[in-house]
Amino acid sequence: MSGTTRAAQITQFAKFPGVGVANTLVALLVIYAAKWLANMGDLAANALGYGVGMLASFTLNSRWTFAHRGPQLPAVAGCLLVPCWN
Repeated sequence: MSGTTRAAQITQFAKFPGVGVANTLVALLVIYAAKWLANMGDLAANALGYGVGMLASFTLNSRWTFAHRGPQLPAVAGCLLVPCWN
C-alpha cells in the first residue's frame, strides 16, 4: 500500500467485511438455488456454492478492494496460494 494515504488505506481495509458478506450471500444463494430449484444433492450444491463464492470473493477483492487492473492470471495464482475468500 505504499504511496496511498492513510484514509485510502482505511477505506481499503474497511471493504473486506463488505466483500465477506457479499460472497457469503452469493454462495448461500447458489447453494439454496441448486438444492431447491435444480434438485442437486448437498455435496454438489455446496461445491458449486463454494466455487461461486470463491469467484465472487476474488472478483470483488481484485476489482473493488484493490482496484487491480493488471493481468489476472498472476492475481489468481496469488489468491489460490494465499486464500482470498473471507
